[in-house]
Amino acid sequence: MESANDRVVRIGGMTLRFRVDETQGAGDLVMFEFEVLPKARVPVALFHRDVDEAVYGLDGTLTTTVD
Repeated sequence: MESANDRVVRIGGMTLRFRVDETQGAGDLVMFEFEVLPKARVPVALFHRDVDEAVYGLDGTLTTTVD
């Protein structure tokens, strides 16, 4: 369920629902739900100098590159 404060971004076969962003709290956390349709391509990983990002998968397989 989306609240009025949630920001939703749709790009191709993926949907991001931001729950917490860098403007909230101490400014060092971004939290979002990331939904990807089967076989959809996603943008390359980004580097965040001042914000940590963690990924927790609930279902399916996602391949990513680290470093």
